[in-house]
Amino acid sequence: MINLHLDVRCKSKYICFGFIGCAYLASIPYLYADVIADTTVLLGKQVKVSKYIEAKKMCKEQNARCQGATFTNIDIISPDKNGLSHNKYKKFNNERGQGYNKITFNNVLADSKELTGNPFLIDKTAKVILNEVTSKEPSQLHGSLVVAGDKAHVIIANPSGISCDGCSFSNTEHVTLTTGIPVVHAGTLIGYDVNRGTIHIKKGGLDHHEHFYTFLDFFANSLKIDGEVISDDIVSIIGQHAVSFAPVGEKINIRTMGGFTSDYKKKVNVDVSKLGGMYADRIFITTRGGSVSNKGIIDAEAVVNISSSASVKNNGGKITSQKVILRGLASIDNMGGRIKAERQALPYDANNRFSIRMSGGDILNRNGSIYANSGHILIQASELVENVHGTIKSNMTSGAANIKIKSKGMNNSMGGIITSSDIDIDTGHLKNYRGKIVSFMGKVDLSYWKITENLGEIHGGIDVHRTVKP
Repeated sequence: MINLHLDVRCKSKYICFGFIGCAYLASIPYLYADVIADTTVLLGKQVKVSKYIEAKKMCKEQNARCQGATFTNIDIISPDKNGLSHNKYKKFNNERGQGYNKITFNNVLADSKELTGNPFLIDKTAKVILNEVTSKEPSQLHGSLVVAGDKAHVIIANPSGISCDGCSFSNTEHVTLTTGIPVVHAGTLIGYDVNRGTIHIKKGGLDHHEHFYTFLDFFANSLKIDGEVISDDIVSIIGQHAVSFAPVGEKINIRTMGGFTSDYKKKVNVDVSKLGGMYADRIFITTRGGSVSNKGIIDAEAVVNISSSASVKNNGGKITSQKVILRGLASIDNMGGRIKAERQALPYDANNRFSIRMSGGDILNRNGSIYANSGHILIQASELVENVHGTIKSNMTSGAANIKIKSKGMNNSMGGIITSSDIDIDTGHLKNYRGKIVSFMGKVDLSYWKITENLGEIHGGIDVHRTVKP
């Protein structure tokens, strides 16, 4: 159901678009209405969509009054006993304007005396606002989305994809964007079946930053980030999965769907471009059936945790946090990239000693930097660790800062492995052509079956111990 409330200068059955002139009202739902309710559901279960258009005026101020804007109000349907308001749409877009367009989810009781009430909300408001889109086209989000009244978890689900270019969310601590199909059983949201679809954050970015702690979920087959994504807690589960619905504080369960394709090592599931970035307190990314590629910035205050069934590539990118955990079944490639764990004025915690932990098939740090200012660095490769022209470094600013490397082979040619604490390397063939393995204040423990030093430097402030494997 669509109602249009228009600010016009012409007859009531027309709408005025500034200098363009007036358009006939009957054409509005088909040409301009970017949120269209699904009328195939029962009448009592249809959302009510109304629109107010502020026409552009002859003034220069950068605001909605001068530049024009479209305000869309959605009276969500009444929630079930679990607090779920399940709303269905044929189309769900926040159309592009001057940056002042707004979609409002009306979560206000009908008898409210302070705000315009939602006639569907008689005795309670929604805790979860599920917006299920059945369009064959991706949802285009270009403005702000606001929950009016009581805060609620906002979910936008469109299997055809979701594109955000300058979108923002307000008065909601939890936002979920997914290309999965919502699974609802007996009125209970079970989760989402993700088989296809891309979430694309364009250069305008996504802002979900409030005065309270915020949570942002991406559940899709692929994720592309070309702008800044800002929230406090970001969880990205990418690939073909069945993902469980989980309120804030509860565990998310993941069940894989479908099999691996022959080119899964070449496929990129998560792509953060040079202009893209993720900024949060905690960032978790997991992919299946493809790699994670970061050429931009992934920056978290507390922890960055990235896991891929293929590769994690940080070619020219930056990954920064107090704790960094990277897992790549095929490889971790930090060519020209920076991985940095930095703790500022934090007390040493003996139970939380690792600042950087990396595990994978090959771990490649050609011309790259892996650095921790406090805490250990642990690198585990089932095949090769390559640090050619690279740097692996830790400082003992608060507590121990050991470097431990375990692999089948190790190439440190022209590279540096440097710390003020201990170094422990367990490998097969250790190549150290013009490389440096240096502990200024600790000991160096090397275990290998063959070593090629060739003008390389190995130094321990306390001692250097070598073990030749049989």
